[in-house]
Parts: sequence; C-alpha cells; structure tokens
Amino acid sequence: MHEEMTERERGKTARDEALVAAEVAREAEFEAKALRTMTHRMILTQEEMVGGSNLFIKEIHEALLVLRFCQKLGQQMWE
Repeated sequence: MHEEMTERERGKTARDEALVAAEVAREAEFEAKALRTMTHRMILTQEEMVGGSNLFIKEIHEALLVLRFCQKLGQQMWE
C-alpha cells in the first residue's frame, strides 16, 4: 500500500512538472513570436525604402515651391 502511494505521488509530481514545462514552452514560443514580429517590423523592404525616399523628395519639392511663392509674394509687396 505504501509503495502504491509513492507511485501515485511520483505520477502526480511528474504530471505537475510536465504541466509547468508545457507552460514554460508556451511562454517561450509567445516571446519568440513577439520578437519575430518586432524584428520584421524593424526591417524595411527595398520598396518601402524607395517609397519613403520618394515621399521625402516630394515633400521637399513642395516646400521649395511654397518658399518660392512666398519669395515672389514678398518681392511684389516691396515693389
């Protein structure tokens, strides 16, 4: 009877350890997925880099047009 209890205790301990190990594995998998997602978001594709550069160039061009307009407007005011 005593041996039977010890076997049950060993079985329960093994089951508890397996549950803890499974939870640790799930947490590790979750963290790995989060890191992959974060890394993926940090890496720009070539298309994204070119698109971003083109947008920046367009914004600079528009700013220069506004500046030229303001300069002409200022000149007209002083004439």
